[in-house]
Amino acid sequence: MLIKVLFIASLLLPAVSYSSSLEQEDIAVNNLIRSMVEDDANTFLRHGKTVFFNGIGSYSSNEIIADYRSNELYANKKYLNKVLRITGKASEIRADSSGNGIIEMGNAGYSTGLRLHIDGDSEYAINLTKGAPVDVICVGGKLAHGVPVMQDCSSASEYTDILSNAYLSGLNKDPDTKAIFYSILKGNESELYKPCLAGAKECLDAIQSLVREGINPWDKAEIYLRAHYPEVEKKHNPLFK
Repeated sequence: MLIKVLFIASLLLPAVSYSSSLEQEDIAVNNLIRSMVEDDANTFLRHGKTVFFNGIGSYSSNEIIADYRSNELYANKKYLNKVLRITGKASEIRADSSGNGIIEMGNAGYSTGLRLHIDGDSEYAINLTKGAPVDVICVGGKLAHGVPVMQDCSSASEYTDILSNAYLSGLNKDPDTKAIFYSILKGNESELYKPCLAGAKECLDAIQSLVREGINPWDKAEIYLRAHYPEVEKKHNPLFK
């Protein structure tokens, strides 16, 4: 997505807790931030390029199985203890002796399968059926009896929601990030203020409209920041000069 250019200046975001005391301007800035985070999450789920989720490698179950069959040392280097997005089809869904969920992918046998450990109470696992598509986020584990075992799995959509909320929960504590998005809003005030005040969806629609017209909202934000730095510094106390 072209709008991801707006994030280049601040890759480490957290985000926002609304209260009745927020001024309209703050609400608009918060909706701008929320629109970007939510759009990034949706882009990730569509397997697009993202800012917040770009550290998560995406692999098919067949690719992981093939790597372990070829060279366990190489596969460990690639997957072990890494956060992975894994896609494929479920060949079996069952519980272990403790009631924890296990999703088997591929053939559930030596060197021909992949095993996912997931919360046995997970709605995703409970509703999954044999042969259905699997799209999960896991932490890479080691081989067990010749089968790669992935730990702490959750559905990709659930993981994305949790991570997005984690970003959003602390953004108002980060003055530099607030200053950046405040400058985006003020630099494009005539196009963005009313939509962003209305809500995150309306805000994103307005940003995408600008991008379709060949306008990069960050360009105006940079001009605004340079021209109004004392005001922005007083409001947000950013570190950059």
